[in-house]
Amino acid sequence: SLVKYIDISHNRIGYQSAMVLSKGVEESVSLATLILDGNNIGQNGARSLMRAVHRREGKENNEMQLTISTKNCGVGIVDNSAFDPAEPSGEYSLDLKDSYSVRVLMSLMGMALQGKGEFLEIDDQKRNAKLDDEIAVTVSHGGVMDEEE
Repeated sequence: SLVKYIDISHNRIGYQSAMVLSKGVEESVSLATLILDGNNIGQNGARSLMRAVHRREGKENNEMQLTISTKNCGVGIVDNSAFDPAEPSGEYSLDLKDSYSVRVLMSLMGMALQGKGEFLEIDDQKRNAKLDDEIAVTVSHGGVMDEEE
């Protein structure tokens, strides 16, 4: 059976977890209701979820309408330290063992593939990659990424 209803209210879900959840929202064809009430996802988490809903609605095989409840989720609060694909410039330290960091990297790479940015330099020895002039990411041999200026 397919999951149609998820209530994860009051589970201390923040913007990072909301961004990870957004991938599942986008890929789900059966989910009709997601209740996030009482989780501090903030504006960044809410935007990530809304982008996922928009992408989901654009898929051919998806006819199910999704309702997301975000009561008392602080959706009007902006966390300037949070990753926001609408404003991707900033400093990032990404650990590829962390689901949120992977989502940030995937968003940055997606922007580059869509022509909204480009990797200007990739150094195989240092594993450096620069996206525009404002974002530079270093991947260490252990799989941890650090932003550089």
